[in-house]
Amino acid sequence: MIAIVLLGILLSHAVLAGDTAVEKNSTPAHPTIGMNPARMLVDENGRPVRIGDWLDEKPLLVAPVYYDCPSVCTVTLNNLVQALNRMDLQPGRDFRVLTYSFDPEEGQELAHRKGEAYRALLSRLPPASGWVFFTGNAGAVSGLSEDLGFGYQKEGEEFVHPPIVYVLNAKGQLVHLREGTALDAADLDFALIDAGGGKIGGLWARISKLAYTVDPATGCYVLSPPRRLLLVWLAFTTALVAGRWTLLLRKRRGIARSPAPS
Repeated sequence: MIAIVLLGILLSHAVLAGDTAVEKNSTPAHPTIGMNPARMLVDENGRPVRIGDWLDEKPLLVAPVYYDCPSVCTVTLNNLVQALNRMDLQPGRDFRVLTYSFDPEEGQELAHRKGEAYRALLSRLPPASGWVFFTGNAGAVSGLSEDLGFGYQKEGEEFVHPPIVYVLNAKGQLVHLREGTALDAADLDFALIDAGGGKIGGLWARISKLAYTVDPATGCYVLSPPRRLLLVWLAFTTALVAGRWTLLLRKRRGIARSPAPS
């Protein structure tokens, strides 16, 4: 049994050392990129909101869209809803979601309708501040987009832009970004745990994160077969040690209870 434990320790050191090196080289961390706290937006009720006053101690998912988008924005938000419903973390409790329109011609009433419609699709209804839909004037939305490094261009009646979801820390600084309309629930869980400094997420989420590593090509968390095998070994070793310890205790108790020879 000792040989099994020692072998597992050596394997775990090799696996974790290699994956940690990959994560350090591929996990984005941009403390100088993020939302300017002085930016003023308008919430779904028409009230002006200063970004710095809206931020709290929770990390953020930020989705820049325009609400009348006929294609990619709708797909992105629909996929975001599906991911939120599958995630271990919960919006409002563990993190917040901020969606804003970069089209300054879209107003608060449209944002309110979109917010009500998408929040109604969530299986776990968050508090009112769990997922908000903002609008703003031209200076505000273009400035916020520039803060995040988000580019877009108007062509005719529509906008050309990439589908992106940003993961920010509680200070509004960029930690991760996810390009494309496909959003994976586990990946967002782990990206938010990173953005939260490891302070959010239950024990199961943190244990599950050990089976994943960062893909250097995409920056996303993907299942790592070596790490998954390592977790299986840890579970097996823990059960083996616990079983041997239980048997040892039972033997000692049996000896203690045995009558002394006359």
